[in-house]
Amino acid sequence: MPKKAKELSALAVSKLKAEGRHAVGGADGLYLRIAGESRAWVLCVALGTRTNRSGKEVVRRLNMGLGPFPEVSLAEAREKARELRKQVGVLGKQGHAGASPPPPAPPPPVRAPKRTGERARWEAIHQAH
Repeated sequence: MPKKAKELSALAVSKLKAEGRHAVGGADGLYLRIAGESRAWVLCVALGTRTNRSGKEVVRRLNMGLGPFPEVSLAEAREKARELRKQVGVLGKQGHAGASPPPPAPPPPVRAPKRTGERARWEAIHQAH
């Protein structure tokens, strides 16, 4: 089971200065992303699985922006995150996120082995006539 983030207060969130993603607690996957002077609320969710380039099944992750800080307060961000989590849970129970999976790749063509030697030359001459 994943670790739960400590629930930060609005004052503690306003004092965050270091760049990066800061878990604020109160809703799973809710972060305050700080990059330079910009601050924004981000909800990170997992939507089923996908196949990566090497053919392995991996979790499909989605980062949803919930609005800029301080225009969107901590309480509003938590409420939005909880609502979106409920919607994502419904999508997950349907088996997919509204998109059908891609069709399987066609099998590679089968090539006959090349013939060499006298037999191949004889077949080439006689098939031409």
